[in-house]
Amino acid sequence: MLSISASPPCWVVYTVFSQTYRETFMRTRFFVQIIGLMMIVAAVSAQQRMMSVEDQVKGLTKQLTLTDEQVPKVTTILKEQRKKIEKMRETMERGPAMMEAFVKLSEETNMKMNKVLDEDQQKIYAKLMEERRATRGRRRSG
Repeated sequence: MLSISASPPCWVVYTVFSQTYRETFMRTRFFVQIIGLMMIVAAVSAQQRMMSVEDQVKGLTKQLTLTDEQVPKVTTILKEQRKKIEKMRETMERGPAMMEAFVKLSEETNMKMNKVLDEDQQKIYAKLMEERRATRGRRRSG
């Protein structure tokens, strides 16, 4: 009489196990690659969000009608601000302390800008900064 074994031969178990393992490995690898790609896209988009100093100066020159004397002074102020921002991002941990430092830096920059600008330009600049704050607030909450 032929006896039928209750358990499958070892080669069948190995084949099924290795196939399941390969599928799991491939799925995991796929998801890790997707997450890595998403992180790269996020990093690139974060860098693009920050306008270059030259573009900022061009925009302010147009909006505030900066004089030839004011352009280099504004450029210097914005370059200093950019260096300080980059240093804060490298050395500080995200959180309330970092936000406080950004607010303080923004206030210092605004004071320096007001020393360079005339009265009419100061009013326009204040309005621009207020619009920028409002836009940022909507982006964070929405």
